[in-house]
Amino acid sequence: MEDSDDGAAAAEGPAGRFLEDFEVGDVYRSRLGRTITETDNVWFTCLTMNTNQMHFNTPYSERTRFKQQLVNSTSRSRW
Repeated sequence: MEDSDDGAAAAEGPAGRFLEDFEVGDVYRSRLGRTITETDNVWFTCLTMNTNQMHFNTPYSERTRFKQQLVNSTSRSRW
């Protein structure tokens, strides 16, 4: 692992990984990356008709163990 600008270690290795290969704190750099904004998340959540409050209801999601909104996991394959 190599250190990134913010002190976190960037994971090395092939793009395809198994669940057991991931560790808490891993950082993955992407050359063709894009920051997913809150607007992207809300729009994609509505587009997929995902009614889970974790994706678009801030007051609700702040009371959960995650303390913030979660990105709709299906959207990761879109961008």
